[in-house]
Amino acid sequence: MPKLYGLLLVSLLVACSPATPQPQEPAAPATTTPVTTPPATGGAGGTSATGTGGAATGIGGATAEKMCGGIAGIQCPANQYCSFAPEAHCGAADMSGTCAPKPDMCTQQVDEVCGCDDKTYSNACMAAQAGISVVMKGACAKPPAATAPEGKLCGTRGAPQECDPGLYCAFKADCGATDAGGICTKKPTMCTKIYAPVCGCDGQTHGSACTAAAAGVSVAKKGECKK
Repeated sequence: MPKLYGLLLVSLLVACSPATPQPQEPAAPATTTPVTTPPATGGAGGTSATGTGGAATGIGGATAEKMCGGIAGIQCPANQYCSFAPEAHCGAADMSGTCAPKPDMCTQQVDEVCGCDDKTYSNACMAAQAGISVVMKGACAKPPAATAPEGKLCGTRGAPQECDPGLYCAFKADCGATDAGGICTKKPTMCTKIYAPVCGCDGQTHGSACTAAAAGVSVAKKGECKK
């Protein structure tokens, strides 16, 4: 009997003992897939890295036109000039223009224009090259000839060819052919009817020196002109 109890006790001890855990293989590390982040864009204007669509440049990289002139008198950068539209009248009344590049080269084609500096240029390109905007096509109108007052030299080199209104250039000899010049003299308003013919510097016979002067003509010689 004691032997039987001993076997039962051993059997109970074995049954109640915890099971020895089986060795497990280490788990393989999880594989992670890198996530690619798309580059940030600068909105509707384009990529921020290139600045496309920013304030300085527009679509296609074209430089925005800069205003010039106006009431503030804004100047253009170097190698540019202020170009005015025809209706801006060269910036009159504080009208503004836009900065435009000065051309490096121009053709020799003659298509005259009048610049805002009142000078005539062979073509619009040459005006732009000089930094001058065009006011109109065609040559500029010639300024009126200067005139001389009464008693001043006229009709010779270095002196006006014409006199003030109501005056004429009275030559003393050769009708000014020798560069001697004349003197601006008043035209007579009344003459006698005495016939004393003279030949005028206009090649016409006048009734007297007075009537010749009234017509603004100097006397070439006394007597009628030879026909």
